[in-house]
Amino acid sequence: SILRHVLLYFPKMSITARKYDPASDEPRVTELLVSAFTDDPTFRCLCPGDSDWKRIGPLLLGMSPALHYSYGMVDVCCSEDGSLKAAAQWEPSYTSASFYARLIAGFPKLAWSLGTYRFFRVLRLFLALESRRHKHAPTAHHLQTLGTDASFQGKGIGSKLIQRGIDRAEALNLPCYLESSNPRNVPFYERHGFKTVELFYPFADASTGTHKDGDGNKLEGNGPLMTLMLRPTATGDAKVKS
Repeated sequence: SILRHVLLYFPKMSITARKYDPASDEPRVTELLVSAFTDDPTFRCLCPGDSDWKRIGPLLLGMSPALHYSYGMVDVCCSEDGSLKAAAQWEPSYTSASFYARLIAGFPKLAWSLGTYRFFRVLRLFLALESRRHKHAPTAHHLQTLGTDASFQGKGIGSKLIQRGIDRAEALNLPCYLESSNPRNVPFYERHGFKTVELFYPFADASTGTHKDGDGNKLEGNGPLMTLMLRPTATGDAKVKS
């Protein structure tokens, strides 16, 4: 048939998953993540302006692979020619001394680039998410970020990569946890067994009852929504909360 000849002419794409190598992978992983999160509602609410995002996005997302390499839980997917097409960054439930050391070392540059107001907004968001993570999933492996090259989205690469992290947690009988900063990604995570445990509006200011973006501008409505999700163990349970 014509379909059979087409499939023979275009052989199945070969994708390999492996551990992140900071010496060779760091620039490309940062590029992948910046591209994947360019239209992300939460990240762009932190950096609304395009010029700010081009300057700050690589710094925010570029720090993450270096930090999470402290745990050896950063995974990448490569095509047949060895080029990186996706990256996922996980962390365990505990925090290592080397993680803190890398974080503290990167703080001055981050604070300088973000500016005082935005730096404290980022810090407040980080602390709010950490508090919720320890509440909902104190023992879970935590998926920090997952990004796929735009030209390879919808081809199963993200699924292959996230499954690598899930398998690692399941081998230890541990749950998995994540914060989806874009509602359109929630169905993807649900297909992999994640369940919503909380809906969180990260830019709400409880003291004033207002919602402001990273530039201090008042937002209409509640601002971006983050979906906090848990993938329980075989014997666990997760109930939806609002």
